Amino acid sequence: MCPADNDWDIPSFHSTLLFDEFLQPYLPSSASTPENPFSGKEWKNYTHYETLRALKRAELVSTTVVDGYGLYEETQPELVAKEGRKVAILRTESGRHDVGRMEGVQDAMARMFGL
Repeated sequence: MCPADNDWDIPSFHSTLLFDEFLQPYLPSSASTPENPFSGKEWKNYTHYETLRALKRAELVSTTVVDGYGLYEETQPELVAKEGRKVAILRTESGRHDVGRMEGVQDAMARMFGL
């Protein structure tokens, strides 16, 4: 579970960083940011590789937007089979440990992971 960007107790980037790091071995290498962003060839190469990474990530991760609540991402079954585990992240729209908005999330996660 990942708090929202407005939760200063537990910043969301910690969980996002861990989730993205798990995916790293399965993604194409990142391109270096061009020294001259106005260079058409360098910029085109950079955007090409970033697009490839985004497309591959979309193959590895299932994303669900829950209107008024947040964004849920989990690894696809093919990656789960390779890794032997499922990895998921929930980014809520509102943080600050609002218990009323989080009610049931722990139960849903426990069911998902078979706990």
